[in-house]
Amino acid sequence: MSPDVADALNWRSLRWQDGCTYEGLEADGACESHGVVTWPGRHERYEGQLHGSRPHGYGAYRWRDGTLYRGEWHDGQMQGCGVLIWKDEHDSIQAKVRSQFSRAQVEWRSA
Repeated sequence: MSPDVADALNWRSLRWQDGCTYEGLEADGACESHGVVTWPGRHERYEGQLHGSRPHGYGAYRWRDGTLYRGEWHDGQMQGCGVLIWKDEHDSIQAKVRSQFSRAQVEWRSA
């Protein structure tokens, strides 16, 4: 990382009125580089790379029901290589490894 970029990034702990929190790097008012976003009311969490306050790069998202996606993101959407892990109706752990998730939607909170 160049010195100019490092100087522009600041560590922040943010909390919005809806209870959503962010801890990580911030630049020019946007969540950048790496951080953790939690939605306490939804019991969901994202940890990974961000760009423009959206998942972008590699990261992991865990839903309320325990489903976990770990893999590549592009502009807030699961896109690229990744693995999706969940429990089925019989509480058996299932996994889907994809070489290409294509624009799978996740409701994302903008900063």
